[in-house]
Amino acid sequence: MFTPLQSVTRTPTQPANQMILYGLMVCVPLRSAVTGDITDGVLVDLNERALSDFGQPRQQLIGQPITVLLGLEPSGRLLHQLAQVAESGASSRFEAQFRFPGSETPEDYDVQLTPFEGRVLINYYPLARDQPDQTQPQPDHLSALVQNALTGLTCLEPVHDASGVIIDFRYLLVNQHAIQLARKSAEQLLGHRMLELYPTIQGSLLFRKWLEAYQTGQPTQFLNSFTLPNGQTRWYESRTVRYSDVLIESFNDVTEQKQRELQQHDQAALLERVLNTTQSAILVLRPELSETGDLLDLQVTLANQTARHWFNLSALDRMTQTFMPIGMAVSGNAFFDVCQRVLQSGMPERTIFSFGNRQYDMAIAPLNYSLTISAFDVTDLQTQREQLEISNFDLRRSGENLRQFAQVASGDLITPLRKILSFTELMQQQYSDKLPPDGIDVLRRVQTAARRMDMFLHDLLAYSRLSAQTQHMESFELSALINELATEDLWPLIHQSGARLTIGQLPVLTANRAQIRQLLLNLLTNALTFRRAGITPEIEIRARLIPYTELPNVAIQTTGQAEPTGTALYHEISVSDNGTGFEGTSDEQVFQAFLRLKSRSRHDGSGIGLAICRRIVENHRGYISAVGEPGVGATFRIFLPAIETS
Repeated sequence: MFTPLQSVTRTPTQPANQMILYGLMVCVPLRSAVTGDITDGVLVDLNERALSDFGQPRQQLIGQPITVLLGLEPSGRLLHQLAQVAESGASSRFEAQFRFPGSETPEDYDVQLTPFEGRVLINYYPLARDQPDQTQPQPDHLSALVQNALTGLTCLEPVHDASGVIIDFRYLLVNQHAIQLARKSAEQLLGHRMLELYPTIQGSLLFRKWLEAYQTGQPTQFLNSFTLPNGQTRWYESRTVRYSDVLIESFNDVTEQKQRELQQHDQAALLERVLNTTQSAILVLRPELSETGDLLDLQVTLANQTARHWFNLSALDRMTQTFMPIGMAVSGNAFFDVCQRVLQSGMPERTIFSFGNRQYDMAIAPLNYSLTISAFDVTDLQTQREQLEISNFDLRRSGENLRQFAQVASGDLITPLRKILSFTELMQQQYSDKLPPDGIDVLRRVQTAARRMDMFLHDLLAYSRLSAQTQHMESFELSALINELATEDLWPLIHQSGARLTIGQLPVLTANRAQIRQLLLNLLTNALTFRRAGITPEIEIRARLIPYTELPNVAIQTTGQAEPTGTALYHEISVSDNGTGFEGTSDEQVFQAFLRLKSRSRHDGSGIGLAICRRIVENHRGYISAVGEPGVGATFRIFLPAIETS
């Protein structure tokens, strides 16, 4: 609440309590980089009335020096008072002249400067020149003004004891608004003593302030709380001044405002507790700028407990501590450079910043005229990432070396092995009549072992050549591929065993055709090879489209493969036979390389065929599973992602 200036030469054109509702400008003091003195202020905000006085768009005004906007002299009173308010932190009220754009001459204004969080609020309203005596309010006008004021007004006289000590105050005058705030009638107030009406006030802040104003003659302004008989607490903003031998008090009920402040305080305390529980560092920094707008330093206005610990910030001094002493705000420093870019562009940025022996992932964003920083310690994560990259590199190098070794070894062994087969066959053809039965048996065993070795090397070479990536993806009909295998590669086994193939409705696949061909060739070869004696092999191949949620739990998932969403579709392709089957074995064992599920004496095989099948399915980001029962048969199910084709 503002009261009129005590001036005999000027009178406000607006009531004093409306001053804050008139013109309002917010500025940030600007210091000289040489002397450190406040030489100007930068306009950062203004209300609608001030915007109307300037007569220009807001974006053209914000950021401009007030000396330019208001036509101020560097040695003028407004700048002098602005510097004093910014340095002392105390409000100031005075008369000053300044000129808005469009005005030919400066005008007189009643000005109130109030410090607020590093800024200065400038409230102003125009003053009128001396008025003729006949325009001064008459007594009846003054009475109407007092009675209809929106501020409670009371006049009290002191009550003395026999020794002359003030022991109470008596109501002499009250206006209508004071009666409403007091919640009593005029008859209950006028002529009655304060302590008779409100005994609990004795010794309170209100009573002490009244005594202070009466005894010193100096006005007092304060915030006072009062508990009503119903237990409700009300808050009043009061101003008391001595006039002759009485006290004049003006007061307003600010309970709602105070309750909002208390709620904001509680919310701020809750926010601080929440911020102090997070493992991330949270800071709010106010930039300190030079006269040319360059960033000089960053003042810490908020820092949670994690930030204070990481960056060695004092909890008590965080409102005045800057980043320069701890070595973070240095020109050329990555953190400093990012802050400068964010201030200039108004766009948030992220960066990895090192402080001490730790690394932090920082998100820096503008907030009004400050910067918000959220930082997370990624030192351990960075170390793990580097170690993972090293391990992946070593793994890729080992895999490549193994692949090259398998190819070289297989190639170097196949040539001499085939020569052994050729020589043994030649010996059998030319010298079988000259060898004894034992010699012929040994020769047969050598040929059998050589053929098995040739099969093993062939499969090993095929396994090593399987790339982890499915190159040459194409669309093809699966039924056509099955028919191709049946009439070419598998025809001798089908003709020899008399097997019957039942092929259902099969889809069009988008995949690596060569690898899918190898996959089905291995599965069908096993189905035709591992058949029961005297039983005609029956092989059934079917397919259906299923969602990801229907995949069996036993399906083998590629290591590191991201889990699809529930709406992903898969082709389920099943290959079933009525062969010898196998014992209940886990999928990991079934598809393990070099593991044979059947005796070598009964069936030839390298033990790599099913491992090749698994590798091909994994290359297509799919799954494969197997179930079998001895003497009944086996079923292999392949699940491949359904890829749409144009």
